[in-house]
Amino acid sequence: PPPCRWCESDVNGFMEMWRFQAWQVLTASGPHGTGWNELWLALRFQRIHETSGREALRPLAIAYLERVVTFAFADDEIEQHELDSFQQAVTDLQSAADLGPAQPRVDELRQRLLRGRSLTQVRAGELPRVQRSDLHLEADETPYIDVNAVQIKYTASGPRHNSGRLIGSSKKLRFVGAGAGTELPWAKIVSIASEYGNVIISATTARGGGTYSVADPEYVAAVLEGALRIAKRLVLAPGQRDTRSIPPNIKAEVWQRDDGKCCQCGDSHYLEFDHVIPLSRGGATSVGNLQILCRKCNLEKGARI
Repeated sequence: PPPCRWCESDVNGFMEMWRFQAWQVLTASGPHGTGWNELWLALRFQRIHETSGREALRPLAIAYLERVVTFAFADDEIEQHELDSFQQAVTDLQSAADLGPAQPRVDELRQRLLRGRSLTQVRAGELPRVQRSDLHLEADETPYIDVNAVQIKYTASGPRHNSGRLIGSSKKLRFVGAGAGTELPWAKIVSIASEYGNVIISATTARGGGTYSVADPEYVAAVLEGALRIAKRLVLAPGQRDTRSIPPNIKAEVWQRDDGKCCQCGDSHYLEFDHVIPLSRGGATSVGNLQILCRKCNLEKGARI
């Protein structure tokens, strides 16, 4: 029989406490272990059907998976063990939380991780090869990427745009535009990054470096960064992290402080860790200089402080 209104009030009060405990267990040890088993024992002790627990757990499960993905992307490197951990969490939560209604969201998170993993492999040196009949390079030169690009130069009168092609090979980085083109050997390039929808190239000379607008800046930057690392013999060893890495305790503290939501719009989807003062401007990787932003707000913020 359905519960009377007094029993229903008691059940609702217990489930509110149960949801809080479930989130504590998820963020502490994940959907497994002694604490996880005790959650379901508590439901049975209160004679509450597990269906109520699954319904209450579903939004927490999605929030937890979003947290796992955001934490993995904090240093822009996705290792295979992070992809495996996500898949194991989905498997553990599939029956416990009945993720069927939320499957599109789960698939989107998985695809985001898979793309991140492929970009990480490219940065590590697993570079593509391009074949174009109108691309004339030196005999021992291997082309890695050839894409349409717009070079953006900032002048006193405003930004100037020059359309052309951005070509990266084993020897050089070239931009072939309508006017005078540029080419730089990798030795003169300091860094390459994807920032706020553009590819940013820093070089030891003013000619050749700059900002380039391309269709897929993350992929283009990953290929060029991989080529740069190979040319300068800077390829990271397996499992090695670069200076963008954020310690786990700092990620957890920032996530808890910002309640797992975007600080600007309150969205809880496609979240990213953002440096309030960018790393490129000397910003620290600390709790006070980190915040949670969704992808849209992060792109709109740009490099502004």
